[in-house]
Amino acid sequence: QKNNFIKWSSPDEAANYNFTKLYAQAGRLSFFEKYNLVSLDIMHPRSYRSDYGWLKPVSFIGLILIYGKIAGLTSYKIIPFLTPFFAAIGIIFYYLLVKEIFGKRNALLSALLLAGFPPYIYYSAHSMFHNVLFVVLLIISLYFIAISVKKRGAPRSRDWPGMIFAALSGAGLGLAIITRASELIWLI
Repeated sequence: QKNNFIKWSSPDEAANYNFTKLYAQAGRLSFFEKYNLVSLDIMHPRSYRSDYGWLKPVSFIGLILIYGKIAGLTSYKIIPFLTPFFAAIGIIFYYLLVKEIFGKRNALLSALLLAGFPPYIYYSAHSMFHNVLFVVLLIISLYFIAISVKKRGAPRSRDWPGMIFAALSGAGLGLAIITRASELIWLI
């Protein structure tokens, strides 16, 4: 069908899109290709792996799982727009994070600089790269931990807002790590 054709600028993006769409529609991360049995698993596109005819993703799996879950709840047609959406959310959370630490004026200037930052724009335009999603989830995590630390006043036995913010920070960090697990070393 010509109306469903989407052109990606790299094989990694194409693979991420195909597996995200597969996960959203079928809940699977692999599909069978009988000709790979004949070729002894040698024939497969880049960013795919073939095991006894089953094609599986090689790239970072977090993007596929997160975007696939969102697309599964909505529609697979939303997939190409998720990275620009998260990039916009990232600018908002970056503003909020900097505001918590350095004040409103510095936060506004920082957010404006981020909105025009060429690598941020470049990777936001490449919808199926995981760089922007990773950075945005990390910024969200840092914001919630900053709020959690700031909200802690006198020690109380039940600091529910602080615990909720800490849990949100942990969830953001966990999602960031599954998005790009190789970044765990410098995160530590």
